[in-house]
Amino acid sequence: KMFSNWKSKKPTVTFAASKTLVDALPHPRPAAKFMPKWLQAMEKNGDKSVHADKPTIKSCLPVIEAVSNGYIIPLWADLIIKIDETNSLYAEFSGNITKELGHEMLTCQLQEEIGQNNGLTNMSVHGIPLKFSSPWDIITPPGYSVLIKSPPYVDHNIHILEGVVDTDTYTIAINFPFVWTGRERGEWLIPRGTPIAQVIPFKRIETRLEIAVADKTRRETNKHLLNSIRVDKYRKLFWHKRKGE
Repeated sequence: KMFSNWKSKKPTVTFAASKTLVDALPHPRPAAKFMPKWLQAMEKNGDKSVHADKPTIKSCLPVIEAVSNGYIIPLWADLIIKIDETNSLYAEFSGNITKELGHEMLTCQLQEEIGQNNGLTNMSVHGIPLKFSSPWDIITPPGYSVLIKSPPYVDHNIHILEGVVDTDTYTIAINFPFVWTGRERGEWLIPRGTPIAQVIPFKRIETRLEIAVADKTRRETNKHLLNSIRVDKYRKLFWHKRKGE
């Protein structure tokens, strides 16, 4: 049944969890449903008394599409993060979800796995990344993979380290390495349901690289087109409507 709709026009991405957890976990949803609250509250245009059509970041389609692309996996349980006086980091989940899964939900990367000289150790006061063990299997149609990354423009300090997984063949739960980017000492509660990982499906295709001299005529034509419209220039002239949810 899970694979019956792969021949339909719209490829399906399936998130599957164990029978005991699937209805107890906050479900992954389209990323557009998790737009940051500060962005939701923002007006598309700025101070109307100064410039009636001055656009804000909410009018920037590249930003909105980055936020709404793919799916979001919400945090499956409350997470406690503690940084002590020695900059040591402690993290633990609330509840018995670890027992339900049968393995640890939160582990450390080994120093041997990341080496000594890299940018990861500078991103966190703790130095060594941690790993979430996701309760969700991600399953995509043949030929499709997923990019897993941090949701953009979020206001918490959990930064997922990006990775690509061929989820048409690797159909078991995926680890999400992450660093805590906060620099202060203290204790924080990251609530259940917080957007933690953005999952962006894509079709694997081969491409080739080409370096060329820019087409001056095309550039000038595009500039004239842009100057001919007052607002929503990119949307009206160049953007392609996405087909999907």
